[in-house]
Amino acid sequence: MRYISTITLLAISHLLSPAKDITGTLIDETGQPASFVNVILMKDSTFIDGKTTDDTGLFIFENADSLANKVKITMIGYEDMMLPIPENGNYNTISLKPSTVMLGEVVVKGDLPSTRIKGNAFVTRVENSILSTTGSANDVLKNIPMVTGTDGKFSVFGRGDAIIYVNGRLVRSSDEVGQLSSGDIKEIQVINNPGAQYGANVNAVIRIVTKKPVGEGFSVSAYTDNIYNKWFTTKEQLNLKYRTGGLEIFGMGYFRHGKTYDEEYTLTTSYGKSLLEMISDQSVSTTQSDITGKIGFNYQLNENHSLGAYYQHDYNRGHHFGHYLNDIKENEELFESSVSDLKGWFKALPCNSANIYYNGTIGKFTVDVNADYMQTKDNDRSYQYEQNESSDNRNVTTFNTTRNRLFAEKASISYELPKGNILIGEEYTNSRSRNDFRNPESILNSELTDVRESNMGVFAEVSQTFGKFSATAGARYKHVKSDYRLNGRFVDGQSKTYSNLFPSANLT
Repeated sequence: MRYISTITLLAISHLLSPAKDITGTLIDETGQPASFVNVILMKDSTFIDGKTTDDTGLFIFENADSLANKVKITMIGYEDMMLPIPENGNYNTISLKPSTVMLGEVVVKGDLPSTRIKGNAFVTRVENSILSTTGSANDVLKNIPMVTGTDGKFSVFGRGDAIIYVNGRLVRSSDEVGQLSSGDIKEIQVINNPGAQYGANVNAVIRIVTKKPVGEGFSVSAYTDNIYNKWFTTKEQLNLKYRTGGLEIFGMGYFRHGKTYDEEYTLTTSYGKSLLEMISDQSVSTTQSDITGKIGFNYQLNENHSLGAYYQHDYNRGHHFGHYLNDIKENEELFESSVSDLKGWFKALPCNSANIYYNGTIGKFTVDVNADYMQTKDNDRSYQYEQNESSDNRNVTTFNTTRNRLFAEKASISYELPKGNILIGEEYTNSRSRNDFRNPESILNSELTDVRESNMGVFAEVSQTFGKFSATAGARYKHVKSDYRLNGRFVDGQSKTYSNLFPSANLT
């Protein structure tokens, strides 16, 4: 009875707690305002919201979630700070503490990255800053204002998940971000109000711009990353480059092997005519190996024209073992119990991907063309033994084969205005996904699904700068056709054909 009363009081307390603003001003060691510092609102270790300080060092969370109990302040070159929220929500002035040692070297002010606003983007310089020595693009993005995330999956404060571009090419695999060296990055552009050149479902965009190749001859670089979390995971990467004239030929080899372990315990309590408790206790260990090989070239014909291409070959395989316990109690007496042990194996047959691009400038016109092709095949099989007190024990065997194919291209041309530009372009994607699922015991339905989709879009956008203000307006037309087939039969309800027009406007 006390347990129920405690839960009820906590719920009422949360509902009655008035929302309040949480604010403060950050200064550096010289007393100057610290701008573009990430301030994260948290409940224990859970992310709630994020802000970035303005040019006066001010941050403010208006009507902040009453569950929040601390803020985390992060900026490369300074010590991370974790501060409890004051009762009135006002931190007044917070002084950042310089990190005297980073990556084994003394940090000087000139080594710190700078961030500026350019049009509708927040641009952070990476080249010649300490960010260029952090390791991979993953490590760089963790330290960019307004950005949070890890392992190729990042989001932007107030906008949600972001898509990532490298030199105008959409990144389609999260592994690719970890394979890009921080030393090859020139700058990071964060766009929290994407315009018409991006799809209507895009919340935010992160654009990575790499440095232009310099020098002549042969170069070798290696990268290693080892993580321990009950077991070791190792990542090894070797990069080879040869440059002569305007031609760069490159190759990359990547290997990752590791074992991970995850545990999760969940208790769900329901109050009604009786007290119901649903307990889920599961543990899963996974061992996986990945191998990637990549070869390609970049050719700069002159300062106004460049083109290139690459081919990439990926292979991965692994296995996982899981133990699952599910109990249901009614009025503290066991009502139902089940235990499952799962063994699974997965293998991605060699996956192939390729890209070709061209960038050119003719007078005030700039042309950008990118095309991608990707083909994958994944095989999964699992064996699960289920023990259930209310029914017979059983074995469940599943086999699953998934084949994916994708072709995508995007082309745009822009014209430079005195204080802005005009951009027009088109984008086309054609994909097919085929999934063959089998269960020999016929406990689950075996089915073959085949989804084919084509997506075409055209867009136009105008941007102009007026003093300290920048305005962008545009529109995007989208046409989608999708065919869904189940066991060889066309399913009208899940197939679709539609067109939409999406206008957009932004003022910063």
